[in-house]
Amino acid sequence: MLDHSLGSNINILVLLFMAHFVCDFTFQNDRMAVEKVKGKDITLNWRWWLFAHCSTHGLAVILITSSALLGICELILHWIIDYLKGKRFYSLFVDQSLHILCKLIWFFIFINFN
Repeated sequence: MLDHSLGSNINILVLLFMAHFVCDFTFQNDRMAVEKVKGKDITLNWRWWLFAHCSTHGLAVILITSSALLGICELILHWIIDYLKGKRFYSLFVDQSLHILCKLIWFFIFINFN
């Protein structure tokens, strides 16, 4: 059982943020970053690349929060955000800001419902 003190809650938030950057920049190789965009896929259909990338994010959220529901929400929202970025709806800065906003939402859900 997790201790819900301020310190442990801050640890969860830091873990969510750090996991995001590890999944987005360390686990995502160059091929995946390019081919997850519709029309730039060569070796596999772009949907597979995007789903695989978003699945790493969903898994990270599940491992940190112990919530499959939050992990599935992360997978879905990460997919939508990255799909729209691939369509050039917004910049990398907006993309990363939206992802961080999602982590804040998961964090507040986690601390209020655990």
